Amino acid sequence: MKRRVLLIVLPVAMMQASCVAPSGEADGVEEVEEVGHAIVGESEWPSRWSPAIHGWLARLSVPGQAVRCGGTLLKSEWVVTAARCVDAFVSTPSSVTVTLGDHDRTRNEGTEVIRRAARIVVHPGWNPSTASSDIALIRLDSPVALGGMILGNAIEPPHLSMSWNIYGWGSTSPSSGPSAVVRQGWMHSPGEPLLDNDVCARALGRPLDETMLCVGPATTSACNGDEGGPLMRWGGRMPHRLMGIVSWRSPSCDSYTVFTNAAHFDGWVNSIVGGGV
Repeated sequence: MKRRVLLIVLPVAMMQASCVAPSGEADGVEEVEEVGHAIVGESEWPSRWSPAIHGWLARLSVPGQAVRCGGTLLKSEWVVTAARCVDAFVSTPSSVTVTLGDHDRTRNEGTEVIRRAARIVVHPGWNPSTASSDIALIRLDSPVALGGMILGNAIEPPHLSMSWNIYGWGSTSPSSGPSAVVRQGWMHSPGEPLLDNDVCARALGRPLDETMLCVGPATTSACNGDEGGPLMRWGGRMPHRLMGIVSWRSPSCDSYTVFTNAAHFDGWVNSIVGGGV
């Protein structure tokens, strides 16, 4: 993720170490230490918060690419990502390695859970030319057991009263390599209106359709390697919710970011994953 303007310093509310407890069940839940203020924009996500974050944040790698893309754990056996990340590996899914519970990818921190992809399902509407329906599901070769870190993640439409964040190991500039540590970008502040896709299309010079959600211009932008990663509703003490999947952006990583609109595919995801996501 690349910083576009000066970093903004904002207060960050205390977060739960376990994201599965509803907001009404706060009593008795161990909480994460409050930092006071955190720099948001393009900043490292503190490793002390990893139980609250990294349980659902996935890193996808393939031979020759330690950071191909990001992804989001939906259930113990399923990760959602962008179709562009895995469409070349549908017939060879085991080429894709999925790492969860990670923070610094360059060293073993003892929290990592590593799986291979057993099956890759790309949405039938995926169009590489237009980037429409840029979504895919990965079934892991065995379930993960991250305890309270598994989110049981719900997909929901953009929630305007909440903050929206992106997370990933992507490049911090178009010419740099992937980040060693997870970085978090603040994409939307509470109360801001939803951006019209036509505004984004004019700025980026490409049409957008109903499968896409555009955010920006913000203090951060997705960059190389962030594709497939989540746009999350950050609810403080409330469970996080998946609203978008990083799809594409300007080559300079300094303008709008286009996400796959996750809510548009809620029915398709549930038809494959089952059980209600």
